[in-house]
Amino acid sequence: KQYFDGKTGYQFSQQTGKKEMSADEINMALLEQGVVPELNWLNLKENKPTLTGIETENGKMYYVLKFSIGNYAEIFHYYDKSTLLKTKTVKVINNNGESMTSVAEYSDFKAINGINFPHQSMVNLGPISFSISVDSIVINGAIDLKDFTE
Repeated sequence: KQYFDGKTGYQFSQQTGKKEMSADEINMALLEQGVVPELNWLNLKENKPTLTGIETENGKMYYVLKFSIGNYAEIFHYYDKSTLLKTKTVKVINNNGESMTSVAEYSDFKAINGINFPHQSMVNLGPISFSISVDSIVINGAIDLKDFTE
């Protein structure tokens, strides 16, 4: 379980119990929150993205944006040069002298209320891989506020 209110947060697991988020973890959460995390980047005072260049992969060209969060993390976002859709995110997290890389690839984009959302994702976390399929997306639908309590 992870809780983040935009300023502070914690992670909870059965193995380690409750662990408060570090400043670097909070900075990373600020970059990733929301339905369209890129909108958060407009108001950043630090940890702004840099364009590292254009890379070619599988015959396609991608703009690559990089975020560095101190020595804690480097995050690379790949945007298809022809569609400008984000098709991949690579995160390299350095924690206690160990490095962990995760890769998330996005596909099957469909427009919902004028915004393109990926309906297929493949996530690789070291030796673990899993696929995510989205059946439907509802924007501004009815919600039960009890879903948002701790």
